[in-house]
Amino acid sequence: MFSSLCSRPHTKNWTEISIDSDVDMYSMNKPLIQLEKSLDGSLNEKIGQT
Repeated sequence: MFSSLCSRPHTKNWTEISIDSDVDMYSMNKPLIQLEKSLDGSLNEKIGQT
């Protein structure tokens, strides 16, 4: 068997990497609310048609 197939791949040390989750959640909040309203409207239309 080839030694390159047996050895583990080199991985980066990600322990020093961080993400400001508050910023991410704030930027996603408005689009998610818009999606929810759109889906609610579509669902209400479908229910009203039956």
